[in-house]
Amino acid sequence: MPSKSKINHAPNVHAALAAAMSDPGLLESWRRNPLALRDIRIDEHQIDLTQIRNFVGLVTKVRHNDLRTALPVTFRLIDKAGLSIPLFADYAVKAAALRSHGKPTQGQKIEALAEYLKGWLDMENGVHSLAWDVFRHEYSVLLLRQAKPSTRPQREIGKISPGTVAQRGSLMFHHEMTCRPSDIEAALKDRNCDLKGIPRQRTLYAYFGDEQSGRLRISEIDEATFVILDLADGTRSVGNIASVLRRAGVSVKDRQLCQIVRELVSSGMLVANNREG
Repeated sequence: MPSKSKINHAPNVHAALAAAMSDPGLLESWRRNPLALRDIRIDEHQIDLTQIRNFVGLVTKVRHNDLRTALPVTFRLIDKAGLSIPLFADYAVKAAALRSHGKPTQGQKIEALAEYLKGWLDMENGVHSLAWDVFRHEYSVLLLRQAKPSTRPQREIGKISPGTVAQRGSLMFHHEMTCRPSDIEAALKDRNCDLKGIPRQRTLYAYFGDEQSGRLRISEIDEATFVILDLADGTRSVGNIASVLRRAGVSVKDRQLCQIVRELVSSGMLVANNREG
């Protein structure tokens, strides 16, 4: 083992910090086994790995600054809640893996962060669920705004029958929220706001693009519509969906559901294929 007099020289510490910046996975290995620091002539008792990890989190956050323009309210919320450094410190290894394949696009970075957030956030925690609400809201709006407007001529809605296969539109997202995202945005306009004061209520939303006009739409929907959108995955006919609803205790006839599906197709939330399902 190196003697105390020969370890912890500034160059050794600087080299360790540089290594942690470029390889967050190495830092995590040191945290699991601090004695490994002796291999690079650093006394494990004389270096604060938690502080270094927080610095790595800050650097990772800065590397994602381009997402602030796409997800401004999300970033304001996690900054306000003190979540940003812990989040990006934990995410640093995944972010480094993404960069190892070349410079990621903004879309790739958001998609990877979205996947990570699903597992990182604790939905039983009120602030975490707020963050998940506003992230999904902003991400859905971003994807719809980036989508190329359809140039297809408007076509008539054909007959909707029990054999018609209903499917969510390719540009349609539906989310169960714990609040109205507009309430989060309004609250965060006050730098001194109390996040606990944001009204909480279960709310269901559909985000979709009108494929004919190219307009973005956000609609608050009822429970029945939300369930129908869930079931309309392109594998079930309207009659199949009606059967599933009846087994769940919902009193609905095939012809009633055909009318509801027709309205959802007309709105742009669903598309319909007139083939037997």
